[in-house]
Amino acid sequence: MKFGVSYFGNRILEHIETDMRLLKTIGFDFVVHTYSENDFEFYEKTIHDIVKISQDQGLEVWLDAWGVGGFFGGEAYSSWITKYPKICQIDSIFEKVPAACPNNDRFRKLLKTWIKSAAKSGAEFVFWDEPHFYQHFSKGGLWCCRCSSCLKKYKEYYKTDFPLKKSTKIDFFKMESIIDFLSFVTRAAEKEGLRNAVCILPEADEGFLTKIASLPSLEVLATDPYGILFGKPLKDYVKAETRKLQRAAEKFGKKVQIWSQAFKVPREKQKDVLDAMDIPLNLGVDSIAVWGYKACKYISSISSETPDELWGMIEEWVIRNEENK
Repeated sequence: MKFGVSYFGNRILEHIETDMRLLKTIGFDFVVHTYSENDFEFYEKTIHDIVKISQDQGLEVWLDAWGVGGFFGGEAYSSWITKYPKICQIDSIFEKVPAACPNNDRFRKLLKTWIKSAAKSGAEFVFWDEPHFYQHFSKGGLWCCRCSSCLKKYKEYYKTDFPLKKSTKIDFFKMESIIDFLSFVTRAAEKEGLRNAVCILPEADEGFLTKIASLPSLEVLATDPYGILFGKPLKDYVKAETRKLQRAAEKFGKKVQIWSQAFKVPREKQKDVLDAMDIPLNLGVDSIAVWGYKACKYISSISSETPDELWGMIEEWVIRNEENK
């Protein structure tokens, strides 16, 4: 069993060294550092230094493709979609959306440059975080993607033109597109000496999870059942999503990782967070991780209500369970 936490919002090396030392002292085994496009463009050497500092403190380091291309999860904007507008997804009313398409060759080439930099840092893992097609939360009924790359690939798959209306076949095509994309990036990362973890949004189809688990270059299959965020009964939600992930991963001998919500947590829900963390622990997953450091105190849009209090509870949980490993 390993314990991990995400870390972002700070690029001041002396502060990072203090924080990484603290994490190791508490009992964390790995840290997930976000590596956005902004970092890639302006902080590349700094990120490489951060990786070394973290490893020097005894932590395993994972680099998260945070918000890259707008295709992966994270509170980071993509500059690639403005510099290379042809990589963008096209929605069902033929408008560009702010996210790259996984079927676009240019986007894949850009990802390879990011992968090479991640490998140069010396990090152990790449964390492919919440890969997804763009979702229109404010415009019901719209969907993605019908760009030229999707139209071409759809015709190759089904020997027919792309339909005008959404259908089950399109949903299946989107899942197959994500699987094909993850196969590409995990192979590319493995060739550069990196290990791969993929975090899939909760409530995914089990068959979809099983196909991702079958990817040869994948080592860790993860999900993030943030029940508080999604308005779900937290413990039941975490239990169901953990068991589903385990069934998919076990078929191909992949490790299982569950993420716990430590952002946007109301004070009255703090104990629920800790109780929910016990569930994957008792079910025997390979690792449990927390998003994010200090209960996201430093990012006001997603900070927990009383972050210092919640983080103190998480520290105590890790210390207690580290001793019982």
